[in-house]
Formats: sequence, C-alpha cells, structure tokens
Amino acid sequence: MAKNLLQNSCDLVSVTPVAGTNQLAAPFGLVKLQSQVLIAGTTINFTGLANYPYTDYKIKYNTTNATGSPKMYIRVSSNNGASYLATGYGSSFSGLPITGITWQALSPSETIGMLMYYQAFTAGQPMCGQAELYGINQAGAMPSFHGSGTYNNSAANVYYCVQYGYQTAAATYNAFQLIATGNVTGTFTLYGYS
Repeated sequence: MAKNLLQNSCDLVSVTPVAGTNQLAAPFGLVKLQSQVLIAGTTINFTGLANYPYTDYKIKYNTTNATGSPKMYIRVSSNNGASYLATGYGSSFSGLPITGITWQALSPSETIGMLMYYQAFTAGQPMCGQAELYGINQAGAMPSFHGSGTYNNSAANVYYCVQYGYQTAAATYNAFQLIATGNVTGTFTLYGYS
C-alpha cells in the first residue's frame, strides 16, 4: 500500500514498496530519506543506501555554528560504511561576494574527500546550502557532486559559494560520510530523487 508524504510543503509524493524486495519504488521528485544532526567534533554516516532505488541524492544543510575555519568532506564507502575511502578525491570550492563581481578560489583542491563546506573567513557564521551526489548504488561508478551555499562573512558581505568534487576509483558505492574539521554544528538532510 502506498504512503503519501508531504514534501517541500506543496508536492505530494507516493512511496510504494517493490513487491518481493525490501526496496521502495522510486517516485518522481525528492523523497526525504534521512535527517541527522551534526554536533561539533562528530561525523555523520549515511548508510543503508543499497536499500533505496536511487543513484542520485541531494543533501540539504543548515549550520548554526561553525568555528575554526571548518571544512566538511564527503567520503564514500563500498561496504555499507564499514570503512570510507580517504584518498582518490578531487574538489574545489569558490565564492562570490555579494558586493563583488569576481569569483574567488576559497580553498585549494582537496584530495582527502570531496569538499562540500568551507568557511574561509569570519568564524562562527551560519551557512546553508545543498549538494547533489551522483553515482551511488551504480556498478562501476566514480561518484561526483556539485553544490552551492551561502554564508555571511560580515554585516556587509554575504558569500555565494559553489563547490564540486569527485572520487577517481570506480566501484559500487552504497554509503557516504560527512566528516568535518573545525567545529560545525547543524542539520543535514538526505533526499533521493529520480
């Protein structure tokens, strides 16, 4: 029997189990799968993704505190989170000040994870954004993501940020981890979509 879920305050989405499996049929649009709170100094693991019929995911986040010039990385796993790859990544993070016209490289290329979040300037400011992650639950995939977000550097300078990243090793990935350096506190919500 289908269960109707109210999603994004206006879209009605129907989720139906696939007969004879523990998976859900992929409805059209975003489907909220998991939501987790990151406490400063901890890590979030999104596991069990093999139980979902999606290869594409969206992460929405809203941090309430970030100190110590924090960075947050996405790391992928092919063994449902028993371990996460710590090498083989590439990524970049750039920002455009609302008062400027020139994009700035806010972080050099990163190789220890796909860089999803970075606050290069004033510490302690909230940041919100989203990232789209591709190539999960897909045989021989090399996952990649792109995202965007905003944060307030000062009363007069809000930054719009864009970021991208990828993993160079091909495998069937079925979990990912958000790992932070510095202190980040906030809510991270995972959606699947088709």
